[in-house]
Amino acid sequence: MAKEYEIKSSDDELLTLPTSWMEGVSRPFSDCTSLTGVIIPEGVTEIDDHAFEGCTSLSSVIIPSSVTKIGKFAFARCISLTTISIPGNVADIEVCAFVCCTSLKEIRYGGTKERWKAIKKGSFWYKNTYVQEVFCSDGTVELPSYSIEDGVLDCWYHLVSEVIIPEGVTKIGREAFSGCRLLASVSIPEGVTEIGNQAFNECETLSSVIIPCSVTKINPNAFRDCTSLKEIRYGGTKEQWNAVEKKICWYKNTRVQEVFCFDDTMELPAYIIEDGVLKGWYRLVPEAVIPECVMKIDDFAFYDCMLLSSVVIPESVTKIGYSAFSNCTLRAYVNIIGSLTEIENYAFGSCSSLKEIHYGGTKEQWKAVKKEPEWNDGVPAKCVVCTDGTVKL
Repeated sequence: MAKEYEIKSSDDELLTLPTSWMEGVSRPFSDCTSLTGVIIPEGVTEIDDHAFEGCTSLSSVIIPSSVTKIGKFAFARCISLTTISIPGNVADIEVCAFVCCTSLKEIRYGGTKERWKAIKKGSFWYKNTYVQEVFCSDGTVELPSYSIEDGVLDCWYHLVSEVIIPEGVTKIGREAFSGCRLLASVSIPEGVTEIGNQAFNECETLSSVIIPCSVTKINPNAFRDCTSLKEIRYGGTKEQWNAVEKKICWYKNTRVQEVFCFDDTMELPAYIIEDGVLKGWYRLVPEAVIPECVMKIDDFAFYDCMLLSSVVIPESVTKIGYSAFSNCTLRAYVNIIGSLTEIENYAFGSCSSLKEIHYGGTKEQWKAVKKEPEWNDGVPAKCVVCTDGTVKL
């Protein structure tokens, strides 16, 4: 008799699906937002990579004793999942298996504490959850709040509002705090010399950071998409701050306008321009007027600028790069004043609120602009308003 999956949807309908339905199907339940419950049949030995990732309504999961492995990102972003029971035969929990399960507070394990400790566990497997311990058949095992190896803070696991990084840390690793959406403030100790790529990426409530003067390098996207970040305090002088190696987009999509140093404040630019290329627009603003000196808007320059509702592109700009405005919340309009000759793919991709595009030239000039086929993918605007009429898109 074929094994069957029992799944429950948000309308309380119980569905039974044979396992043969899953054969050859990649991620069959991934991003199924109506799925609320699932009973995995006895005989299944592995839960595949990404199997239930993004099932945001999933609150009930029954895993049979036959399962020995839980794959990468298997339950990632299952934000309604509050408790999970892992059978005693599981020997492998892979990378990010329960990452960003932001309601998960309880894990129960069917084996002993000794067997739990012997399980192979991938990095970040319970990152951005509330889980602090595992309930085993003979007691509990405490889970660490963070992991440090050779002075590198690799990961902060628990969802918390305030963090004091332990003494002895010399580097904050890549994505160490990424996605910690409750984090409001963090204190970085003396001795830390480097802040890694995307170290605090997408921390949505982080408002204040203290950076010690021992830091000599801040990597790309270190504080990117920290949309509440307004204050950065630095423990050294302006001269020392200027000597810190700072990579592109390190504070993109934040509200930071200046850094408070020991002896004065240092203003941070709203954007970066190099040789006539707008490399990145850093500051969260509702309206952007691009400077006249810009000739090209670079790939991803405004990517994910969530507050941006309108932009004015000057006559000097001749090219808009790949995904330059992708995922922006452009609501009002884009005003292209002048000499544009090329728009690359996804330049305005997924700007799902963009309803008006204005162009400062004629219909004939607009038609002459080289446009890659998916430049406006996901944009609801139906036409471009030119000086002498409209052109349908």
